[in-house]
Amino acid sequence: MSKPTIAKQGPCNDCPWRKDSKPEYWHPDHFREIAQTCRNDGVATMLCHKSNQSPETNFVCAGWVAAQGTESIGVRILIMQGKVDPTKNYSGGHELYTFDQMLKANKIRIPNRNTYDHNIERLKQLQKS
Repeated sequence: MSKPTIAKQGPCNDCPWRKDSKPEYWHPDHFREIAQTCRNDGVATMLCHKSNQSPETNFVCAGWVAAQGTESIGVRILIMQGKVDPTKNYSGGHELYTFDQMLKANKIRIPNRNTYDHNIERLKQLQKS
């Protein structure tokens, strides 16, 4: 399978990052998943909703790149791989949500971030299970 590239210079018409897209168009589980995997402190990249139709159409979401920018480790990795040009504006001229604004606009509870359980005994019990 090919590595993801940017599909276009701006987000799709129904991209959840665009403030002018229809709220609640996407299933709530979609937002929960990307909140867990694609926030700025993760190395994952958010694929465009038009991706995965075939290996040749594996595209990173331009809205995600524009909204997250270099705050995202995943975006920084794409820059290092030469797949994102840090001098380009991938917003396509559209006003975009921040991650939390996007979740709120779609009525998704904002999950906690960077949680770490310091309870060593609990962690040991979890490892045994």
